Amino acid sequence: MKCGKKALFWAAVVMVICVAHSAAVFAEDPSFYIYPTPFTISAPPGGYYYATVTLENPTLTNGDEGYFKFSNFNIPSADSPFSILSTTCDPNKEYKYGEGCEVVIKFEPSSDANPGVVNEYLQFDVQEHLIDPNEPDKTYTYSHPMQGNVISDDMPILLPVGPEWETIDKGDLNIGEPVTYSYTVQNTGTAPAHLTFYDTITVGEPEWIASRELQCPEELQPGETCNFVVTLDPTWQELNYYAYVECPQCITDTYTTEVHITAHATYINYQVFAATNSSCEYNYDPMTCGQYDFGTVNAGDISDEVEFIIKVDSGTLRIDNLQIPDSNFELSDPNHCASATLAPGTTCSFYVSFAPDTPGLHEAPIQITSNAFVEVYDENGNVIDKIYTTEPLTLTGYGSGQDIEVDPDNVDFGNVVFGTDPPQQIITVMNAGSAILSITDVQIEDSINFSMDNQCQDANLQGGETCEILVSFTPQTAEQGLTETNIHISSNDPDENPLTVHLSGTPVTVTVEVDPASKDYGRIPVNSSSEAVFTVTNTGTGEATLSDIALDDGTVFWITEQNCQMDVPMSPGDQCSFTVRALPKQNGVHSANAIISLSAPDNSQITVPLTVEAISATLQPEPDTVDFGNVPLYQSADQTITIRNTGLADGLVGGISIDNPEFVVKDDTCSGKVLSTDETCTVTVRYSPSQTGPAVGQMIITVSDENIETHPASLQANGVDPDVVVTPRQLEFEPYINAPTYASLTVSNAGTESFDITDVEFVSDAYSVAENTCTSLASGEQCDITIKFEPLSGTGGDYSGYAILHTTDPDEQEVRINLTARKLYTTNLGIFYLPPIAGPLKNMSGQWPISTWNLVKTLTEPTDIMAYVTGDVPLTINGVRINPGERKVVAENVVRDNPVQMPLYVSEEHVAGNAEIWLYGTNPNVTHAGRLQVSVWELGNVQIANNEDELHIHKLAEKADIEISLTTAHTTFTADEERAQKNRIDRTIGLVRWKNIPEGLEPNPYTMHLTGYAKTEGSYSLTAEVVMFDANNVEHLLYSDTVTLIVEEPPPIEIAMNPLSSFEELLSDPTNLKTYVNQQQVGRYIITS
Repeated sequence: MKCGKKALFWAAVVMVICVAHSAAVFAEDPSFYIYPTPFTISAPPGGYYYATVTLENPTLTNGDEGYFKFSNFNIPSADSPFSILSTTCDPNKEYKYGEGCEVVIKFEPSSDANPGVVNEYLQFDVQEHLIDPNEPDKTYTYSHPMQGNVISDDMPILLPVGPEWETIDKGDLNIGEPVTYSYTVQNTGTAPAHLTFYDTITVGEPEWIASRELQCPEELQPGETCNFVVTLDPTWQELNYYAYVECPQCITDTYTTEVHITAHATYINYQVFAATNSSCEYNYDPMTCGQYDFGTVNAGDISDEVEFIIKVDSGTLRIDNLQIPDSNFELSDPNHCASATLAPGTTCSFYVSFAPDTPGLHEAPIQITSNAFVEVYDENGNVIDKIYTTEPLTLTGYGSGQDIEVDPDNVDFGNVVFGTDPPQQIITVMNAGSAILSITDVQIEDSINFSMDNQCQDANLQGGETCEILVSFTPQTAEQGLTETNIHISSNDPDENPLTVHLSGTPVTVTVEVDPASKDYGRIPVNSSSEAVFTVTNTGTGEATLSDIALDDGTVFWITEQNCQMDVPMSPGDQCSFTVRALPKQNGVHSANAIISLSAPDNSQITVPLTVEAISATLQPEPDTVDFGNVPLYQSADQTITIRNTGLADGLVGGISIDNPEFVVKDDTCSGKVLSTDETCTVTVRYSPSQTGPAVGQMIITVSDENIETHPASLQANGVDPDVVVTPRQLEFEPYINAPTYASLTVSNAGTESFDITDVEFVSDAYSVAENTCTSLASGEQCDITIKFEPLSGTGGDYSGYAILHTTDPDEQEVRINLTARKLYTTNLGIFYLPPIAGPLKNMSGQWPISTWNLVKTLTEPTDIMAYVTGDVPLTINGVRINPGERKVVAENVVRDNPVQMPLYVSEEHVAGNAEIWLYGTNPNVTHAGRLQVSVWELGNVQIANNEDELHIHKLAEKADIEISLTTAHTTFTADEERAQKNRIDRTIGLVRWKNIPEGLEPNPYTMHLTGYAKTEGSYSLTAEVVMFDANNVEHLLYSDTVTLIVEEPPPIEIAMNPLSSFEELLSDPTNLKTYVNQQQVGRYIITS
């Protein structure tokens, strides 16, 4: 796009271009910018594409207060494929300098549109306000041309390749060094592309652009690439350059590819200076930074390396060569910077040494060949040449010859203690020059008091070489005082020949004495002190210097004061003193040494022995630890402690104190008594615990004399306490109903000492101990006591009382336990016999009104009804299952005028046996109870033919005799009228039933016989059942048995089988035939002739 398709931040660059390319389309010669111009957008038939038109106030030509207003955006043609999608232009906003807005245009050709170009305009109103009073406001309508391309699928697409597109800042470019840049584009479409280009410089001289060329074929085929190449030749200051590669037939969004290059032309400026001159890096002065002097170096020697820095201020410096055209100056690494490329602000270092071959002054420049140049002008100011080798820094140095030096040049031996080893010193002779130094003679003036070991005689020293002369001071007498002499050294040094070295020394005698030389302080009491003063005197003729006065043991002795100065010479006869105090804190003999250290004339020490003997009284308890053991609360225990004086002095016992009030002094024979060595006295201590747990304390011996040493006695004991705990303190017994009830309590010891349970006392003979495991309880133990409530005499009613537990607990010897119980009046409610099935049965359901056991009439207030079951079987009363021994509420809130009925059932386990049910009120004011006796049968049985599975008989041939037996545990019923019915038996082969259990079954089992003839052969099921009927006449099967009866055809009877002698005999008498039939049990005979 020619005016740029970028966002508003491109405005500062793009607006200049837009002026050049869009001035002709402004109406009324407008001053605002609008781009892109021309506006071109492409889309296929039935498709659409979006593009943005940008408006902007570009300059300050109309002042800070000038502005534009844009409004009424529209497209004139009603059927145009162009439409305004959105705009950020506010018609009420004043767009001042640098401000603008955008309009988004949509191009949507119809699906039947033919490929081609559609021209249209974007119209809007413009109000232009200028601050110049001579320039009135302008209001006009502006039409911005738009072109729409209806494209086919066969179109070229132009895209940039690589990262070197868009805005590229090349930074600083060296003036005089052309650079070439290449930019690649590619046709990514499906048709050939025809490319053109144009460019412009918005900032900078035209000479900046040395050349530019679009290196592309006439037709760039799909997939092919080509280059746009531009060569820049930096001239003066800044460059702002735009180049555009265009493809007019390409898709709108890709028809222009833009290159934007910015750069800055700069001269190369750099400095060279020594690193030791740090100020040159920031404040370069050619007078001080452009030269460096190595100073004087002996000819033939070499100086230390000096670092030099090349620093670039601007431009990019490329160094081709670095050299010094003088062999007296050496580059240690000439190639280090010779090939360097340095950007602005960077540095490079190289190192130079000065090595003069000959004496004298030497001078040479540092020559650098690089891309930095110096222009040469003619008389007319024209550049006629460029010099690329410069000399930014000059080096100087001076080479020297032979030069004698000595160290030291004056030897002073100082004070020398006469008679000690003679002191020695070394004189070093050195050739500080570069030529050979020849030493021809060495002479000493006084060879009696001084001596030398000469190693320099006839020595030839190269530059820097040395030799030594060892000299000694050997005074002949102690009284000769200051002694001096000279050594003369002759050489070929031109200005120091001979060289003289001065020697001097003074012999002295030094004697330091300490008075007294030792000290015994004698015998003193412990913690008392004694002082002694020691005088230090220099009795010699030379100076003595003290360095320290100290004690080797500072626990008993220490220096309290001293006026001796350390490290200050003491002249002969000088004195000083120090004081040592002895303060022993323990008995016995104590020793130490005072040590006086001298640093001059030698590192010697003077030792002064010190001794002292300390004595004192020591009051020691025996034993020093007393244990009273376990002592119960409110009791006491005594212990006697002996106090002995184990010291050497007499000691007065001031008093005895104890720091714990639980320990008290019971008897004291020590307070106020003076104990001599090894004498004793006694103290009796009593421990009376007021609380449990460990107790500790100290018995302290007090004295008025602080020098008497005392030791405490440690006291320890343990207070213990038996503590009886009974739970619960209130026992509630179930009501007594013709049988005792029981309740248990637990006794535990919560204390720290054991106690005994001696007795359990009751206030009523209705209570007694049923079981007692309690005798003696240690700490933490517990036991149980079970109490029985059994009022054998007396009437019903409340029997509440209490029991007293007697213990040996000191503070709780009697423990009261409240007892709550009552005895009920009893009424027999009869005996019920229940069958061994769950569920109600006629007259055996256990449903009886509560008045039948005479309880309701005794109620004075409402109560719940409790059932207590004893015996062998569990029962269910009013829906509440109760196991033997359990008590449960079976009815709630029963009142006198509203008795209840409670069904009684056998438990589903069918447990047979006997039980008693006691019914009573939970309200203590109800004093009656009813007893019901219950007997539950065992399950009986029915057997047919002794439980055989099948019975076989012959049809009509024999009489069947089938045995049916019934067993039951219950044989003592007295039946009422309903149960007195006769047993009903169906005599036909089939079902045998008993409507009721037979009365008084004797013997047990009861046996019946079913007899008869089977008339029809086949298989029959014969069943015997025992049933009962409930109150609703519903039948309930108790037990049954079934057998299969098989009726078969009898076998034929042959006459020949007749046992009679002949058939005639059988027929002769009808009696014979009858007898035969009975014997054979044949149902039918056919007799044939």
